[in-house]
Amino acid sequence: MGVSFMGKVYDDVYKGLHCVVLESEEIKAVVLPELGGKMASLKHKKTGKEILFQNKESTYRIPRYGAAFSEYDASGFDEMFPTIDECIFPDGDFKGVHVPDHGELWSIPWGCKTEHDSITLSVKGINLPYLFQKKIRFKDDNTIRIDYSVKNLSDYSFKYLWAMHDLTNCDENTEIIMPEGTEKVINVKNSVKLGKAGTVHNYPITRDLSDNEYSLNRVQPRDAKKTEKYYVLGKIKKGEAGFIFHNERVSYKIRFPEDKVPFLGFWVTEGGFRGDYNCALEPSTGFYDDIVTASSNNKVSQLEGNAETSWYIEMEVKLWDR
Repeated sequence: MGVSFMGKVYDDVYKGLHCVVLESEEIKAVVLPELGGKMASLKHKKTGKEILFQNKESTYRIPRYGAAFSEYDASGFDEMFPTIDECIFPDGDFKGVHVPDHGELWSIPWGCKTEHDSITLSVKGINLPYLFQKKIRFKDDNTIRIDYSVKNLSDYSFKYLWAMHDLTNCDENTEIIMPEGTEKVINVKNSVKLGKAGTVHNYPITRDLSDNEYSLNRVQPRDAKKTEKYYVLGKIKKGEAGFIFHNERVSYKIRFPEDKVPFLGFWVTEGGFRGDYNCALEPSTGFYDDIVTASSNNKVSQLEGNAETSWYIEMEVKLWDR
């Protein structure tokens, strides 16, 4: 990759759990192998800006497999696979198999191997036969790259969707940058502002149910006390999205291969879920949020027997200069 520097990797403790830290001159990331391989922190060192929404408790509680995601910390960056919402496989060789809320991976411990400049984490499925791996390393001083692979350990194909569940700190001066060419989004949950699920809106400016101008590229105040979830309408044209944190003059950019990860969701809670205030750009391999719905939309991924697939995410954090 032409890397001309060497980031460092070391063990530490983060809110009561063993962690592995990746640190460069510019950014510092904290990963928790025993808590679903979660990235718990991603910090811009010079400004002190914490990109990821933090656990509100002083320590983490380890979830049980199959638990409801909302019962735990709902913080940081978790892997959603092979679904986001709880569901039952609707067809195929695994018809009737149950997949828990927010998938299998966030609630189980991962194996972890560290090298001087990278971390490799791996985990096997519980109710489905797969090996999920990710290798985390620096691409440059401001960018972390995660290379993913999933291998089907059986002779039988199964459907899946993967999504980046990357809960991000936000405020009223946070600007949302959708992929180049985004002109419309589709609401996927009933909303007091944006209407029923299935409503299509112009982006970045639309009209709410009261016919007031509504900026989809800005975060509303915490006292709005609501949540929203929408997707870019159709497949994205370019795998790049992000945020500008105007208060700190820091940008956070996510890059991914649009041929492998062609859909992009956006979640925000403006005080409407447990009083939390965060948002998430969610690159996804399916549309949308569970295998049943994505199958009915004919927008679901499938992994053939004994096959392997791969993709990547790049997370760039740097000072923003207009």
